[in-house]
Amino acid sequence: MTYKLLRDKMQEKGYTAALLSEKLGCGKTYISNCMCGRAEWKLHEIYKIMGWLSIPKSEMHLYFTEDGKPYVCKQPQKKTQEPGIPQEILGELGAALVRAVRSLELS
Repeated sequence: MTYKLLRDKMQEKGYTAALLSEKLGCGKTYISNCMCGRAEWKLHEIYKIMGWLSIPKSEMHLYFTEDGKPYVCKQPQKKTQEPGIPQEILGELGAALVRAVRSLELS
């Protein structure tokens, strides 16, 4: 379901899609399309809704996500390559030299 957190907050505060459309001065179809991800909210609408629902500005990204799906904090990917010069720069000869030096260090 899209905008689940927003829907939950609306229910908590006693807001319906019909009430939102009335307060925003737009049609119910537009609100429905926004809530289903078929249309995009306008920034001024987002700020008005946040005010009515007492949503802090710091939490906008949780309620109004890009695709209406729940916000997921993306963790940076771990580097799988050892630090140093990238293999594509070294070429095969350079890579072989690095392997040889590392094997000497281990002995």
